[in-house]
Amino acid sequence: MIGPTPPAPLAAPPTVEPLEPRRLELDGAVAVAVRVPAPDAIPPLDAWPIDPAERDHAAGFGRRRQNTWIAGRLALRTACRALGVEPGPILPDDRRAPRLPATVSASLTHTDRWALAWAAPADGRTRGIDLEDPTRGGLHLQKMLLTEAEAADLATRPAARQQSELIRRFALKEAVYKAIDPRYRRYVDFKEVALWPDPPGAEAGTARIDWILAEGEAPPAEMILRWRLWGDAGWLCTAEARWGG
Repeated sequence: MIGPTPPAPLAAPPTVEPLEPRRLELDGAVAVAVRVPAPDAIPPLDAWPIDPAERDHAAGFGRRRQNTWIAGRLALRTACRALGVEPGPILPDDRRAPRLPATVSASLTHTDRWALAWAAPADGRTRGIDLEDPTRGGLHLQKMLLTEAEAADLATRPAARQQSELIRRFALKEAVYKAIDPRYRRYVDFKEVALWPDPPGAEAGTARIDWILAEGEAPPAEMILRWRLWGDAGWLCTAEARWGG
């Protein structure tokens, strides 16, 4: 069986001003990156170029949360418009995912430095994206994140790489969960999937997935996983779920 095509090269994070959307081509779909302003340069809420309903929603957040949430909406709106879709106010649904027109399949991720949206015309597939700093957290997180088999696999890696390899698996699982949530609409534990990145020690590649779903749902007919180290921003991972009839 032929596996998924390895990810195409992606340029390092662009040098852009905060709030300046930059379009990227990422794994067959439109991606938009927005650099989040530094904590000491957060603009006042009424200065953000967003929908008034989004501004009202964000008013209840602390300033740092406003910063990343609004940058994410700006990235999503720009991605939708690149597809010829005007999304209107992008507010959360009951699963806290962005509510978008049915003509768009999209996902969103953000860190303290970047917000990224990944979008394509709706085609029956569901998508997930995640970006994680490889220095985030620590190896103690593996008890929460990894199955016994994954933990055993991680232990075979050079000690100096284990932290980064763990966070890569975390980012991949987050992307998977975002891709399957529209179908399953429930919390899926980190240990309900096991992931096997290939090649293990590289800076870009694909991954194989084993499903261990606690509630016995039918998994997607195919899950395409791709990952790469996106400059100094961290592990950038995408998941594309193709569902059977």
